[in-house]
Amino acid sequence: MTSVSLPTSRGTMNSRRTLIASSIALLIVAGCRTWDNTTTYFNTYYNMQRLHTEITDEFRYQDEFAKPPKPRVVVPLEPDHVLERPATGALPTYLDQMVIKTNKLQPVRVKVDSIIIKGSKILALHGQSDFVDGTLYLMAQAYFYRSEWLPSAIKCQELIAQFPKSSYSPDAHLLAAKNYLMQRNLPKAEQMLSRTVDVAWEQLRYDVLSEAFRLQAELAIEQGNFDRAVRPYRQAIAQCPDGTQRAIWQVDMGLLLYRIGRFDAAERELAIVERYSPDNLRLFECRYYRALALARLGRYAEAEEILGELESERRFDGYVKEGYLTGAWMELYRLAQRTQELDSLERATSQQTAMSDAVLVAHFERGLEYFRAKDYDKAIKYFATARVRRSPVFDGAKRLFDLLNVRQQKLQQLGMMPQAPATDSARSVRAYIAFELGRVHQELGNRDSAALWYQVAIEGAPRHDTLRAQYLYTRARLEETSQPDVAESLLMAVFNEYPFTEYGREAKQRLGFTDYAVRDTAADLLSSGEHLRRAHEYRLALQQLGRLTKGYPASRHAPRGLYLMGWIWENDLRNNDSALYYYTLLVRNYPTSDYAKDVSRSVAAALVKREGTAPPWLKDEQSSKHQQQTNPDPHSSPVPGVSVPSLAPRDVESPQQQAPLQPSGMPPASAVPHSPRGQQPFPVAPSPEPPPAEPSPEPPPKP
Repeated sequence: MTSVSLPTSRGTMNSRRTLIASSIALLIVAGCRTWDNTTTYFNTYYNMQRLHTEITDEFRYQDEFAKPPKPRVVVPLEPDHVLERPATGALPTYLDQMVIKTNKLQPVRVKVDSIIIKGSKILALHGQSDFVDGTLYLMAQAYFYRSEWLPSAIKCQELIAQFPKSSYSPDAHLLAAKNYLMQRNLPKAEQMLSRTVDVAWEQLRYDVLSEAFRLQAELAIEQGNFDRAVRPYRQAIAQCPDGTQRAIWQVDMGLLLYRIGRFDAAERELAIVERYSPDNLRLFECRYYRALALARLGRYAEAEEILGELESERRFDGYVKEGYLTGAWMELYRLAQRTQELDSLERATSQQTAMSDAVLVAHFERGLEYFRAKDYDKAIKYFATARVRRSPVFDGAKRLFDLLNVRQQKLQQLGMMPQAPATDSARSVRAYIAFELGRVHQELGNRDSAALWYQVAIEGAPRHDTLRAQYLYTRARLEETSQPDVAESLLMAVFNEYPFTEYGREAKQRLGFTDYAVRDTAADLLSSGEHLRRAHEYRLALQQLGRLTKGYPASRHAPRGLYLMGWIWENDLRNNDSALYYYTLLVRNYPTSDYAKDVSRSVAAALVKREGTAPPWLKDEQSSKHQQQTNPDPHSSPVPGVSVPSLAPRDVESPQQQAPLQPSGMPPASAVPHSPRGQQPFPVAPSPEPPPAEPSPEPPPKP
């Protein structure tokens, strides 16, 4: 028995030792993890949470969110494209409101940066702790505050992939959707919002659901799909077991229907709210907007009854003092066309206007009524009142006020100018004012008035005014949908008359022309002259080059044209006086060109030897003055004693019967004052002869 029991007791002891060792190892591992979590929390993560709380409190203070919540002020969407069209490249209003502006971020920028630094430290040193998911979310939130959408989205994706069951997962899904919206990646945003709803339902995160529904509705409204905007609220109300939350979503859906102009459906949905358990705020909102919806439907008696009940209930006294009911009564009187009562109420509450968003909305709506009736003088007064401070109608009121104000100013400027200006500059100014007036009317949606003023600008602008290309192009864009033939003819006018302007190039693209349709006339003339010279057609070559230098003196090809003309006279036609004439023009008019630098010393030497002194325009003290001159009068020669050289027109005689080549307008060789032949830098032949048959030297290539 002893020999058998001994191995058993040894085995038991070994098992106990193994168990004890395993327990100790487990305790050490658990202790290490606990130690890691403890040090992570108290050294870093706690500070991250504290900084995030301070940042949120600062933002709420700046936005006045710390005050008790107020009833929302909702404005129906207007059909006028003037009000709803965002600026080019600008974010929609609901997204722009989520962006943390620079002045708002500045007081807490250091704290935001500190969150990112501390979060990076946790991820690098404590990657196995229990606070990694919270760290990723706080870092994503910090990047969002800094308007860095891509890094924020990456952190959200890391959290979603690594911690799908985390309590931060719904928030990460929602923040990722916001980042995609900011990047205008709408397909991904829609997909992420759908996932956000699923995850939020799983964890019963009603706050995340409400925000996701709002973003889905805003996105659907932006895309013009109003039915899809309402659908999430209907599904949520049907699924939610909480009566208070159902009341909140029911009010949200009713206000959404009111905003998109479905007043009948809005009135029905808002009437259902009281079946649930709304608080005072939601109860006031549902009754208030139900009354406004009834007024929009023309059921004024029912609307007055509801507004009277709201005034009589003392629990709503705070909202009454803030002007909500004043704005509602103004809307009711305006819609019912009770003008005297409306004017009386406006005078009685003039001091309350700037303090209440509801009253500002009422003033804006009345201004919009005058605006649609084309009574701009009255409309601008109400728009001026509605833009006194930031409100839901501030952007629309400011935009319309600015447009109407510019319209008044331009009309006054035109009224002070003569109908038929005497000078081209005055005509250009009047045409530009008329064009700006047309732009204002186009922004206001007055297409016919815009076309009229554009036509005034086109007819009044001088032909040489390149702004006329803009007038023609803008008129073409205005007519391209209603009168495509007129638009095409206007684009052709822009292309034909102003091909090298910005609008000429745009017109070329819209007409579908290739680059070969646009001819650089100066380059064509230069190329033609060079080809004709190689073909020994010197008369035609000089004609083409002369058209280049006279018609396009500001072209970059003009210096080479003059150089080539001098080269032809010197090397091909053996007439050095004529060559000296064109070389001198080149040096005088384009002194900084490479061609002028190539012949300037020879020209100076020739003129000094001919006259004994350099002409005044060639002297150093006069050089800066003449660098800005254009081509001289062709009747005034820069070379004393030499007139403008030219070739007589080609006649019908055979080459054997033609007279010797002699520049027209030049005196004969015997009459030209010159020194003995051996002293001439450009020796003159005794008599001009036809060009030799052997090839002459080629001019140097273009610099």
